[in-house]
Amino acid sequence: MTTVPSPVFHDPALPAASTAARWRWPDIALLFVVLAIAGVVQCIYIQPEPSFDELWHLMLSTGRGTPVGFFSPDQLFEACERLTSLAGAPPIWRIWTTLDGMPHPPLYFVLLRLWREVVGESDRVGNALSIACSLVGVAFTFAAGRLAMNCWAAALAGLALGCAQTQVYLAQEMRPYALATAIAAAALWLMTRIELLGPTRAAAIALAALTLPLMLTHYFTVGTCIAISVYGFARLRPFRMTFTLTLVTGAIVFAIAWLGFALRQAHDAGPANDYLRTDRLDLLREVALLACAPFRLIADREYTVERLALLSGVLFVLPWMLARRLRPLMPWGLALCGGIVPVFLVDVFGLRTHLNIIRYAAVASPAVMLLFVGCAWAIDRRLAYATGATVLAAGLAYLVSRNPVVGECPDFARSIAIVERSAAPDDAILCYAGTAPRFYADMMALTATHSHTLLPRPLMVFTKPISSDVRARLPARAWILSGHFDRPLEELIPGARVVSTRVADLEVVVTLVELQDGATQ
Repeated sequence: MTTVPSPVFHDPALPAASTAARWRWPDIALLFVVLAIAGVVQCIYIQPEPSFDELWHLMLSTGRGTPVGFFSPDQLFEACERLTSLAGAPPIWRIWTTLDGMPHPPLYFVLLRLWREVVGESDRVGNALSIACSLVGVAFTFAAGRLAMNCWAAALAGLALGCAQTQVYLAQEMRPYALATAIAAAALWLMTRIELLGPTRAAAIALAALTLPLMLTHYFTVGTCIAISVYGFARLRPFRMTFTLTLVTGAIVFAIAWLGFALRQAHDAGPANDYLRTDRLDLLREVALLACAPFRLIADREYTVERLALLSGVLFVLPWMLARRLRPLMPWGLALCGGIVPVFLVDVFGLRTHLNIIRYAAVASPAVMLLFVGCAWAIDRRLAYATGATVLAAGLAYLVSRNPVVGECPDFARSIAIVERSAAPDDAILCYAGTAPRFYADMMALTATHSHTLLPRPLMVFTKPISSDVRARLPARAWILSGHFDRPLEELIPGARVVSTRVADLEVVVTLVELQDGATQ
C-alpha cells in the first residue's frame, strides 16, 4: 500500500491544510456574489449581433459543415434555407466528420449542438453557453485562489477573470475559448490542491484526464497539456505511474477518435488562415507581444503594443523567484508559459502572427489572474489586495470605455439588415468578394442564411461573370453583397442596371440591381 506523505508542500503561513480545504458558508456566499457580478457584467456587454465567425460555429454545430466551400461557386441555390438552424440538420454525429477547413477540434461544436437542442436555438442561447463556461472558470479560479491565499484575494482574481474587458469578450462569443479557459481553471485548482494538500490518486487521475478535453477543444491548448504533464511527473511522485497511464489512455483515445480528422484539417485549413501568414518576421515586435500577452488577457486593443502592457512580462519570471514563499506560484507560472509560449514559438518558426490576436492564448487567462494577485501576496498581503483591485479596475476601465478588443472586421450583419428592410419576397441575393478576401463572399452568404426573414429565396456566391443559364433563372431584381468591385458590374452581370449602392461597412457594399430581360441574354 502506497503511503501518502503529509502535505509537505504546505506553506506554514497558511492555515492548516484541512482547514483551508473546508468550505464555509461565508466562502460559498462570496463565491456566489463573484459569479453574480461576473454574470451580470458579461450579459450587459453582450454584442447585439453574432459575428460571422460565430455564425460559422453555429453552422458547424448543425453538422452541415463549414460555409467555406459549402456554397459551390457560381451555383444558384434557388430556395436556400437557414444554415444555422437545427431544423432539418444532420444528426449530431455528423459534426465529428464535417470539420474540414476548420482549424478547431470538435468538442465545443458537439457541446453547442447539445446545448441548443436542450435550451433553444436563439443567438442568446448560444452566447449563454460561453458565459456558463466562463463562470465555471471563475469558480475554479476562486477555489484555487482561496486555497492558496484567502477568500478576498481569490474574489479579486475571480472578478478579474469574469469582468475584465478581454475576458468579457471571450465569454460572450460562440467560440471555444471560454470552454478552454474553464478546463484550464479546473486544472489549476487541482494543481493548487496537490501543492497544498499533497498528491492523491484521484487528483493524479483527474489532472491527467483533463488533457483530453483540452486537446479536443483547441489545438493551442497543447502547451497547457505539456505544462500539466511536466507538473505531474515532477510533483506526483507517489502516483506517477497512475498519472502516466491516464495520460497515455487519453492520448490513445484522442488518436483513435480524432487524429485522422486533425491531419485532414491541417491539410485543408491552410488557405483559410492565410491572413495569419507573414513573409518577414519582426522578432522584436513578437517578443514585445509575448511580454504584453498577460496584460492583453485583461485589456486589449488588437494589433498594438503598449508600454504599460510590457510590464506584465514580469509574470514569466516572477513566479519562479517567489515560489518558495507561495508554492502554487510554480504550477500557475507553468500554466502561464504553457498557454502563451507555444503560440509565440509557432509565430517565430512558422512565420505566423497569432499573438496579434490574443484569444489564441486565452487558455492562460486563469493563470494570469491568479499570478497577478499571487505574486503580490507572496510579498505582502496588502500589496496583493491593491494589485488585484488594480487589475480588476484596469479591465473594467477598458470595458466601460468600449476600446475595441478586436481589430477592424467587416460587419456583414449590417449589410444584411439593409436587405431585410428593403428586399421584395422574390429578390435574389448574390455574393461576390470583389477586392476583399475570397472567403468573405461565403461569410456574406452565411450571414444572409442566418436571417429569420429573408429565406427561402434564390442565393448564390459567384466568382466570375454569371453564365447565361444562371442569368435566365434569376428574378427581376437582385441584391449584390460584395467587397468593392474589381471589375465593371456590367461585365459580371450582363444587362444589370444599378438601382442603388450603399457602403454598409468596411469592405462591404450593398448594390441593388434590376436584371433587364432576365429570361434571355
